Order: sequence, then structure tokens, then C-alpha cells
Amino acid sequence: MKTLNNLLGALCLLLPVLATAQAPKVIRTTPENGARDVDPDLTEIIVVFDQPMRDKTWSWCGGGEQFPEIDGSPSFRNPTTAVLPVKLRTQHSYSLGINCPAATNFIGQNGMPAKPFPLQFTTGSGEKPALAVSNPNNAVAYRAVRDLILNKYSHYERTGTDWEKAFSDSEKWVLESPTPSEWGRRVAEVLGAAEDVHLYLLESETGKVYPTHRRNAVVNGDQGAVKLRLDGLYQPVDGLVAGNIEGIGYIGINTWGNSPERAVALDQLVQFAKQLPALIIDVRLNGGGSETGAREFAKWFITEPSVYSKNRYRDSSAEDGWTGTIERIIEPNPEEKRFDGKVILLQGPVCLSSNESFILMMKQSPNVTTMGAATGGSSANPKEHELPNGFTVVVPSWQ
Repeated sequence: MKTLNNLLGALCLLLPVLATAQAPKVIRTTPENGARDVDPDLTEIIVVFDQPMRDKTWSWCGGGEQFPEIDGSPSFRNPTTAVLPVKLRTQHSYSLGINCPAATNFIGQNGMPAKPFPLQFTTGSGEKPALAVSNPNNAVAYRAVRDLILNKYSHYERTGTDWEKAFSDSEKWVLESPTPSEWGRRVAEVLGAAEDVHLYLLESETGKVYPTHRRNAVVNGDQGAVKLRLDGLYQPVDGLVAGNIEGIGYIGINTWGNSPERAVALDQLVQFAKQLPALIIDVRLNGGGSETGAREFAKWFITEPSVYSKNRYRDSSAEDGWTGTIERIIEPNPEEKRFDGKVILLQGPVCLSSNESFILMMKQSPNVTTMGAATGGSSANPKEHELPNGFTVVVPSWQ
């Protein structure tokens, strides 16, 4: 009973941290901040926030010559996307604010005003560039991306997108891309219908990433506040925080790496925690990484071999479009390398990919209780596919 009371006491001290709300922030704009030679025919300024916003309230700040002419009513296209209809002039500099010190009516559904964001851009002459100047292999590469989505992409049905139509409707627009970067951006926009963070493009030579989707997950914790409450704060490697609170061990793991240094540090922390009656493991800020590293740590807490996940690969040549099901099994450590005390595992919306798998591993132990908010899911096993125009497309391969 004393161990349970101590554990509950430690969690109560962390409850304000669990519920910490964060001010919304801008994660993407069209045009991009600082963009030059923006098409003056652009009719909408689009702002995407990192979390859902209140509808029908906004602050588009600014005025004078540098503020764009408004051509319609501002609106929200969806809970995270604000739209301002505009008429732009050629070769003109524009400046406006999304919230500002004097006006903060962009407000999240959590009641907090968005952080002010200044947006500046300059329009071009409006002259249309010659078509297909970026790379003669763009058409072949575009068809290759289409075939990968239709035949290899494991989550192609999830959003109900008609991919054949999406690629057909966008083909002319994509192939008119005047530069390689614009080709990557336009293809990424087509793939955005998948709403999948593991589906993206890379410019092979520069390594520039073209994401197709950004998650709007709200972090359900504040590790800075956690650190202030820990006794014996210890941070042996990046992304690893440890200490104790009310006599209960605490390990915060913000990413799953596979380096020897990280493995040794985690082993040492659990060895020390074996002297304590219980342990809190906090992976609320962890978006994934190496599943191998996650599995090695989870072995400390597993009591017997367990199936933690079942997966199948997309295979369009198979009768039902899939390979057979693969069982993924975690084996426990030897008895001398096990933590037998009670464990609370803190999770939340940021958790996905290999961290999702880690949480599934930990759920196989009778000593582990998960607590927090629903995870993000998204185990994907993404594979790289080189394209003939200098790009690589990364496509999730399993469910």
C-alpha cells in the first residue's frame, strides 16, 4: 500500500504538467514567409496552425501600402487552416501579422491566443516561365510516384482518396513546374491527401525534405516543468531525463536511438531504479526513432515472450493485395536484468511510429499501466524509392 500511495503522490505532483496547454503557433503559410517572386495571381493567403482554432475569430494585423488588398471574407477552411482572400499587385512587397500585440483574436480551442507570426513576401512580375524546364524526367518520375501509391503504399485506402483521379487531375499542373523544388512541392501537395507524416519526398542531392503532411498533435506535457520537480536530475545523453519524485523513479525518453551510449545509459538507469519501489516512464514527447533501441529497453519489463504487433506488407500482385501476416515478438531479458516493480507509462498524441511499437511492447507486461492520452499510431516501415529526376519518395510499406 505504501508503494501505491507513493506512486499516486508522484503522479499527483505531475498532474499539472500532464494538463499543460500550449499556445497555438503557425506551422505553415502560403506564400511562405520571406518568399520572393510570388505569383501575383495568388488569390488566397493560407495559414496553418499546429492545433484546432476557434472559428469566426481572427486578427489579420497591418495596414498601409504593404498590407494586401482584401477580396472577400476571411474564413477557416478547417479547424487548423485560416484563409484570407486577397488581390495582389505585381512586384510589390507585402507585410502582415497573424495576431500582434494589439490584437490576438486567433485563438485556439484551448482558449489560448496564437503566438504572433509576422508574414512578409514579395510578388514577381507575373510573367509565366517556360514549361518543363526543370527536368525532362519529371513526367517519368511523376508516373513512378503514382504507381508506388497504387501498388506499394500500405495506407492508400485510409482517407478514401481516389488516387487515380488525384494524379490524373494534377498531372498538367505538376509537369508545368518551372524548377525542381516546385516539382517536389507540387507532388507533395498531391500526396497530402493521404494525411501521412511518413509519406514524403527528398531532393537527393541536397537532402531537402518535402513533407506531405504535418500533424496537429498537442503535447500533453511539459518536460521543463517536470525537471523542476525532480530530485537528483540526471541527463546522461540528449533526449534522456531521469531523477526521482517522492521516492519514485522517473525516466523521460524523448526519442528512440540505437547508439551504444544511449543503451548503456538506459541500462544503468533501470539498474538504479531496481532499488526503488516503482517507476514512471514518460514517452509523451517521443515521436519514434529506432525500434531496435526501444525493444532492448522494453525487455527489462517483459516477463515472457509476447506478440506485441501483427503486420502485413502491401503487395498488389497478391490475390487480396497483401502479404501474409507477420507476428512481431518481444523476448524478456534474463531474470537478473528485469525490473519487477510497478511501472506507470505516460503517453500522448505525439507518440507514434517506433514509440507506438514501444508502448505496445510495454502493454504486454502485467506490471505496466499506461496513462495519458491516445497515441498517434502510424507504424509504417517507410521505404525509400529513387526517382529518375533527382528525387527520392519515401512510402510506408506495411499496416
